[in-house]
Amino acid sequence: MCVIIGAGLNITPDKSALFNADVGDGDRVMPVGISVDALDALAEFARRVYLLTYQDLDFRNGSIVHDQGLNLIDAVASLRGLIG
Repeated sequence: MCVIIGAGLNITPDKSALFNADVGDGDRVMPVGISVDALDALAEFARRVYLLTYQDLDFRNGSIVHDQGLNLIDAVASLRGLIG
């Protein structure tokens, strides 16, 4: 399973979304957003919560520049490019 979490400036809702995603071994978690600080904070949270329990959890930070002009198809294509 691949979980993509949109990281905002306030990561409290992002923590809840990640916690409710029911991730486990072998899953890939990718927070995406435009704030490097928020991405780093969410990554640190995930490491503290999940990586001690799930050794095979793939946690990657991605950064998508928020462009108001992107349509849904282009936004999805950008996310797919990060997933690889």
